[in-house]
Amino acid sequence: MKEYKCSLDNMAKYGGPGLILVILLLTIGVPIYLSTTTTDNKVIYIQFITPVIMISLFIGTYLLKTISVSVADDSITINRTIKPVIIEFSEIASIRKVNNMKFAMRTFGNGGLFGYTGLYYKKGIGSMTWYCTQRQNYILIEKTNGKKLVITPDEPDAFMQEIAAKHAYLIATEQPAT
Repeated sequence: MKEYKCSLDNMAKYGGPGLILVILLLTIGVPIYLSTTTTDNKVIYIQFITPVIMISLFIGTYLLKTISVSVADDSITINRTIKPVIIEFSEIASIRKVNNMKFAMRTFGNGGLFGYTGLYYKKGIGSMTWYCTQRQNYILIEKTNGKKLVITPDEPDAFMQEIAAKHAYLIATEQPAT
């Protein structure tokens, strides 16, 4: 089994956690300030529940971030801290590199905190599920059931060569996304 690392880009490394820190400071600091000027219990409730929600989101996105992608004889595994995603080659219709995912819209998911995961849409491709760690090296996996997955291994050419060596019939020609 060959493993391909999926490194975080600078936005995912620093931007998301930095934003969470700012939001966390505001959600703690503003209610503390307001609690000194009012006796309203709602402020105290917000002061404690908001950080709990933010910390839960932070931990959840960290645990579900993509670490690497492994290619075995019969499957591709998207390795995450919890709940790895296993895609059998028998479920795959095609695999291709996509040069450009600009203007892909996040419909439900995470856009920078430890990666780019969740549901996205792009004209010309349609709806897809991203397990990405960077905004380059996109590989689109189209399944036989019509679902599309996107991964971003650090070495996309080596990944595609590995797939081509084992399952050449799955490799689709590279098409630019519009």
